[in-house]
Amino acid sequence: MREAAGTITSLRTALKLARAQIAAERDDLIECHGIGGVIPANDVLGLAGVADLNTVLAQIDEALK
Repeated sequence: MREAAGTITSLRTALKLARAQIAAERDDLIECHGIGGVIPANDVLGLAGVADLNTVLAQIDEALK
């Protein structure tokens, strides 16, 4: 039981670290593609990238509940 708890703690820590990195990547993408923090509607790749990263962040948030 103690080993399982340690594994769960390690996994949660890894998810938190990954979440921070992914959020930073999303912010960088918005900064790179955006104008005033908003990606123009005609930047399909930029919008798709942000949407993909938001989906991953939501999944991580759900897993950490």
